[in-house]
Amino acid sequence: MLLGVHIIARNEADVIGRCLDSVKAFADEILVVDTGSADQTVDIARKYGARVIHAAWEDDFAKARNIALDHARTIWVLALDADEWLVAASEAGGRLRNELRGAESRAMRLRMEHELDGTGWYTLESEAVRLFRADRGYFYTGAIHEQLVWRKRSGELADIDGPPSASGLLIRHDGYRPAVMDKKNKAARNLRIIEGQLASRPDDPFCLYNFGVSLCQLGQVEAAVKAFGKSIDLTALHAPYRSTLVKDYAQTLLQLQRAEEAASLLSRELERYGGYPDLHMLYGDAMKAQGMSVRAIFAYEEAIRAGAIAHAFIAEAGASSWLSCCKAADTLLLLEQIDEAKAAYEQTLSLRPCWEAALCGLACTLQLQGMTDERIQERLTELAAESPQPNRLVARCLLHIGAAEAALPLWRKLLEGRHDGDRVTLQEAIAVAQLMGSCGRYDEAEALLLTVLEQGDQEGHQDDWLNMSICLTLYTWQRGGSIAEAAWQARAEKRWSQSGMATPEEVEALFALAGKEHFMDKKLWADNHFFAMHKWLEKAAGLGLTQLAKRLAGGHEMLELYVEELLYDEGYCSAAADLMLNRYAKDGVLSAAHSLRLGELLYDKGLYAEALALYEQALERESREGGEPGNGGEQRNRKPDIDRLRLGAAAACLQVALQGLKSAPTIRAASPNWDGGWAEPDANRLEKALVELNGLGWKTSWNGTQRRRRNGAGV
Repeated sequence: MLLGVHIIARNEADVIGRCLDSVKAFADEILVVDTGSADQTVDIARKYGARVIHAAWEDDFAKARNIALDHARTIWVLALDADEWLVAASEAGGRLRNELRGAESRAMRLRMEHELDGTGWYTLESEAVRLFRADRGYFYTGAIHEQLVWRKRSGELADIDGPPSASGLLIRHDGYRPAVMDKKNKAARNLRIIEGQLASRPDDPFCLYNFGVSLCQLGQVEAAVKAFGKSIDLTALHAPYRSTLVKDYAQTLLQLQRAEEAASLLSRELERYGGYPDLHMLYGDAMKAQGMSVRAIFAYEEAIRAGAIAHAFIAEAGASSWLSCCKAADTLLLLEQIDEAKAAYEQTLSLRPCWEAALCGLACTLQLQGMTDERIQERLTELAAESPQPNRLVARCLLHIGAAEAALPLWRKLLEGRHDGDRVTLQEAIAVAQLMGSCGRYDEAEALLLTVLEQGDQEGHQDDWLNMSICLTLYTWQRGGSIAEAAWQARAEKRWSQSGMATPEEVEALFALAGKEHFMDKKLWADNHFFAMHKWLEKAAGLGLTQLAKRLAGGHEMLELYVEELLYDEGYCSAAADLMLNRYAKDGVLSAAHSLRLGELLYDKGLYAEALALYEQALERESREGGEPGNGGEQRNRKPDIDRLRLGAAAACLQVALQGLKSAPTIRAASPNWDGGWAEPDANRLEKALVELNGLGWKTSWNGTQRRRRNGAGV
């Protein structure tokens, strides 16, 4: 017999049928090693004609694989996992058999795609030796992430490699999806096995690497970084997994917001792995996180230039094309290079049609270019036509740019189930309710959230349910109601545990105390609820409940200061400026945060000298006083504001200089002996410096809804 398919399984009844169905047409033998299933795995395998071998599970994947090899009756073996399946197998299977009959190689690689979420958009791509001769003495080693090897005459083990199969066969795998990992407790199982290995081999670099991967999957990122760091110090430069170790190490550093360390690591390793698109893309992420946006764009472009991945690299789908292109577009948008960003989003969509992130970005650029919501909707509808759910996709993009009048009719139909046939998620329902509230439709928003809460059976993260409860509470207060009278409050009560926020009852108690004698001496404030109140203020301002946000501040000066900042950041710039200036007229001083925001208003109006004067005054005051009194008598951390003030002052200086250069033609006309040769190059250098400064993120970043508020347009 030519080809056998070998699978090891345990309680895989939900997926093994899919796997076996994809190979039944061209496999001469299917061999399943069952390691103790308590479900219908064995029965399903036998229905497909599989030969089932029962073996005790000993926390050793290599041992189970080798049991299958001991029972092989075919010349060639295709090794699969139960949660893998072959794509387009009916066509490629015949080509594979013809290839194997004339093959000179003893092993071949197959392409693999690993799904990382439930959408199918985010995958890892790789190649792995899954096809090999069963009569050449090959065997597996390694209790987990087993490797196919052969033993040299010296006794040394050597990895098996081979050319890629020309059959076009593709293995798809969904076992890395978080829902699957959680359901089958795979990460905890893997961690247990690896800890057993490390007990006897504490400095094994491959075990340390896999230990870090399992820790990441369990959410223990700090511990994972330590494991990756130790592994990379011990791993030989020629180790086949080392490039992926660098990738995972950099990703975890970025996840922990340690961008400088990630950049340093990647800068070194790119000298060795210059053809690895993912490392260039991650280097771009690290640069962007540090505010070096121009360098980030160069890195994303380098990822694209790296081209198609080599089999040695495990790569994220799109790292060398659409994903890096979209990241470059996002960065161009941050730099306010709108035309360039639009072109990059369009390029992304040509590479990856209907991709939501690129469609949302394109919608932003069209909005910034002044296109009406109706025309934006028409353009999105054209681009989303091939999507499985075009109406939903367009509705999500319109929601992203805060286009309520265009988005809400689509969402109402989706909520009624008349389009796309797919249920609106909890997260979407909350976002739609917030959009309704942002344009003053509080009753409609509250009714939607109450409907979702009544259903109570939608899947959603704990944070989503908490967010919904917060919105409902704020809408209750907005219409003058009390949380104690709310019929839904009991059902939402459990969502407040471990939220870090003051509960609605505690906030109402603060309302009752507001303005009364010894207000600040009350126990609720002493228990750090001042800081918990920040989240309530942020949510109220974000929902457009500006008067409620002011009431929530309760006459507390530091909270009122924070509300004024929030109003500006949420797009209510004119109202916030009036409050800030009134405070300045009364107190004769502006905080660093207020100076930053008022200066930005001046800067955006082209009053650069005035903005510079305001920034310099604030910086001088900060330098003289060493900060300002903080909340509850503590020193408030103003470093981000001070850093932004310095960058704003630098940008204003450059703009003043540019204004001076604009007078160069006048100077030239008055001075016939001067040829004006230096003015244009200097202006170009200043404009380039301004682009890089803007990339450092000193200006306020606005989303679609906030931009509409800022421009005085309806949401």
